[in-house]
Amino acid sequence: MDKPLATAEAGQPERCHVCEFPAVAGQVQGEVDGEQCSLKLCPSCFKYVFLCLRDSYRQDRLFDDDFEIDELCRFGKVRPALDAEEKEWEQMKPVGREL
Repeated sequence: MDKPLATAEAGQPERCHVCEFPAVAGQVQGEVDGEQCSLKLCPSCFKYVFLCLRDSYRQDRLFDDDFEIDELCRFGKVRPALDAEEKEWEQMKPVGREL
């Protein structure tokens, strides 16, 4: 018989649905084949899933003419919100001769 997914018991911390580690780092939600799915993952399982997805992204884009390695470095990373001054600098165009 299959072991049920890990759940939080009264007074106990939430557990990873994959390995049952008692600390949750993130939650993945979505739809798979028309069914709603949700998994709570510990830091280790979350990192594993993230690295698998990033590798799949790299393989899919590796031979694209417009692929740049910086894309892979930024994959999945959340950028902090910019304040007004940083936005101004980001929108400025370089002055001078372009190579």
